[in-house]
Amino acid sequence: MMNKREISCRSNTQGMNEEEEEIWNESQTISGGEFLDWWEVLNEEEKLAWTSAKEKAKLSSQGKPY
Repeated sequence: MMNKREISCRSNTQGMNEEEEEIWNESQTISGGEFLDWWEVLNEEEKLAWTSAKEKAKLSSQGKPY
């Protein structure tokens, strides 16, 4: 059985491609103070996937289509 966090993460990844979902889920495990260090090691493709995933997660949480 999934816990509430797993359900929340899963619902926010609807509409994401595999790369976006993978990078988004990884980013959700990083604490705020570690985010910049994590971000700096991403390549450009990963940064674009995260940016796209963030926008899709935001729209999904607002109940808007993307």
